[in-house]
Amino acid sequence: MTPAPVDHVKRKFRAENPNEVWVTDVTEFAGPDGKVYLSPMIDCFDGKVVAWNTLRSPSKALTQGMLADAISTLPAAYREELRDDATAAMLAVHTDRGGHYRGAEWIEKMNSAGLTRSMGRKGKSGDNAACEGFFGRMKTEMFYGRVWGTWPRSKPRSSSTCIFITTNASRPGLVVPPSPSIVPQ
Repeated sequence: MTPAPVDHVKRKFRAENPNEVWVTDVTEFAGPDGKVYLSPMIDCFDGKVVAWNTLRSPSKALTQGMLADAISTLPAAYREELRDDATAAMLAVHTDRGGHYRGAEWIEKMNSAGLTRSMGRKGKSGDNAACEGFFGRMKTEMFYGRVWGTWPRSKPRSSSTCIFITTNASRPGLVVPPSPSIVPQ
């Protein structure tokens, strides 16, 4: 595991423009037939979900897939500027100190996209409060207090589609395709 990078965010989870500060983490949902893990990327400009991934295990594939999807949302010209122009404004991706974000594959993907790594202090969940708060709101609004059916086995991503439709329905600009594959019972 690599050393932790500098904390560029320092609990200031605000951005003047989109794609300046993104936060991410992993959370779990326990259902009647097992757990599903969610990894979203959230833009601190407006709190919108940039990209997400779900899997039945909290593996590197979960976070790597989400990061690739998040990078693909950036306009090509902006990606080139981040990658090639040392004077370009940075896009900080802030995480906790989890192993997913300290492995060689994550770092390579971040570096090749020109993204700047940022990590909070060890054991300080407030250092990633924007993402932790998102999880808390999402679970309170749509998960806790409901009885859920089984998670789809063949397409675990469709479960997150339902989660984000429920959670972000009132947030303009978020485009999520509808999926009837999982609904509360």
